[in-house]
Amino acid sequence: MSNCPDRKRGFTMSESLAVVALAAALLTPTGRLFVDATREVARSARLARQAQTSAVLAARWRLSLRDSRPETWRVEENAFVCEGARIEAAEGRLLFRRGDACVPVALPPGMDAAFAIERPEGLADCAVLSLRPRDTGRPDPGGRIRIVACGREDDR
Repeated sequence: MSNCPDRKRGFTMSESLAVVALAAALLTPTGRLFVDATREVARSARLARQAQTSAVLAARWRLSLRDSRPETWRVEENAFVCEGARIEAAEGRLLFRRGDACVPVALPPGMDAAFAIERPEGLADCAVLSLRPRDTGRPDPGGRIRIVACGREDDR
């Protein structure tokens, strides 16, 4: 206890600054870990949504082509056409049309769709739906997805 009765108890300015500096030094790495963990959670959620959407697209793609004959398949501008069905790529989604019915299915966020027909020698013809990231200006954004529906070999 001090002999000065007027002196108030408490911390000096230098003691307070030392505590703040120590707390900042200890919390800085924790803050970085928190930011990294938050980014990883967001990335995982995006990949999970992409996988779920891709599974829906794959099922719809194969269902649309299931009863068609490969010789009727053709690719038009932004569309894949086969017996009685037309699949169109439009503004972040695919439109699966059959007769008057139209089922829109969203593409994974940030992805575009393209269609192709592959006819490998000695194998069944394949209708390919390619999902690729929109042009972001980066050299190789990665994340490409190919969904393949094959015709029957006896149709050849």
